[in-house]
Amino acid sequence: MITKALRAAFKAVMDEASQNPAFERRLEEALVDVEEIDKALGIIFKETMDEAAQNAAFARKIQEALGKFADGYMERRKAEKKIAGFHPFIEYKKSTPEAFVAALQPFEVVELKMIVERHGLDPAKTLKGKSSRRALVDLIVSAAKKRAERDAKLFEY
Repeated sequence: MITKALRAAFKAVMDEASQNPAFERRLEEALVDVEEIDKALGIIFKETMDEAAQNAAFARKIQEALGKFADGYMERRKAEKKIAGFHPFIEYKKSTPEAFVAALQPFEVVELKMIVERHGLDPAKTLKGKSSRRALVDLIVSAAKKRAERDAKLFEY
């Protein structure tokens, strides 16, 4: 998500520089003899902020690009908080399979995807963008069941 936002923001900067010779000149002059990437990026961001302060249309483009990132970031943080205490392998072992499926019901599709991602439940990427609730629940249940069976065999002596 951040790469899309940065790409859009840098595109807005490049578009503005190509349409606004004064801004392009300020960027070029500021970047002369700069060899370190952190200094170059700092200069680009400073000049971008200065231009946005003077140019409302450019400021809107930057705000739109970064606003989309902020919205996605907030959604992701909300989902992370909701699944924070949920560990599928532990939850499966603590209850019956039916109770485990019931414990997954309050989660939204985004949260179920996050559980799959966080716990590495789809290493072969079998879902490949399928985002149905049923497919995600089935995958989580199947992975937790396999793990529980494997652990039972491992500690059998």
